[in-house]
Amino acid sequence: MKNGISQHGIQFNLEVFGTKSKGWGVRSRSYIPHGSFVCEYVESTGADVFVIDATQHGEVGRFVNHSSPSPNLFLQSVLYDHDDVRMPHMMLFAKKSIPPKQELTYD
Repeated sequence: MKNGISQHGIQFNLEVFGTKSKGWGVRSRSYIPHGSFVCEYVESTGADVFVIDATQHGEVGRFVNHSSPSPNLFLQSVLYDHDDVRMPHMMLFAKKSIPPKQELTYD
């Protein structure tokens, strides 16, 4: 999927914070409308294999926690700076409208 919206970078004031049970997490200081691009989940590569390893590299997206019962974000592979489908950017988008200060999670 090609997406011009995600090329403009993070548009929301995101903050990394300490959670009570999951270590670090991410929340927004402002309202995030449904469908909005939130941030990139940066991928790390090794030799001939492409993996997502957010524990070692990445930006704010590496601190977004997993939540299987009720995530408010979804991952979408996006091509925007090249046409190689083997190396998409993994982008996080709002699955629903998200109020300020709610932890951001994906499944």
